[in-house]
Amino acid sequence: MHAYYKAKGVDLKMIITKAVDDSIQEIVEPVIDRAVKIAIVTAKQLILKDFALESNPDRFKTSFGNVVKKLAGPLAQVTCREPLKASMNRTLKTYLTQNIQDQAEVDNIITKAIPDNLDLGCALIKKAVIESAEEAIRKDEAINNSIN
Repeated sequence: MHAYYKAKGVDLKMIITKAVDDSIQEIVEPVIDRAVKIAIVTAKQLILKDFALESNPDRFKTSFGNVVKKLAGPLAQVTCREPLKASMNRTLKTYLTQNIQDQAEVDNIITKAIPDNLDLGCALIKKAVIESAEEAIRKDEAINNSIN
């Protein structure tokens, strides 16, 4: 446990966890929408062209799903990094200033907590995007009609 988790009677671990969770919730929906839409459109173009003569619809659908997931996850991870960092900064500052009066200490905690938790937040968003992409693939009538 890092030293910044120890403050005068304040449960910083709980505050940081809540701030990270709230920050993820704040940005996850737009990131999901954008990454999934871009990945589906791109994958359709790639897969429809590459598998135009494929007679096995299962192979086509499996390839389409794999391409969408491989595109959506990293795209989300790249596009969410800066908005998540900014959101974490705002949220942490709000939560910490409610519990700690020393602004220098608040800034020090934020400076250390964001880098320690940013990759985790991005990974959680990436996971949510991949799950949403899988659901979108199941519901995408255009691709299902292209298969049959």
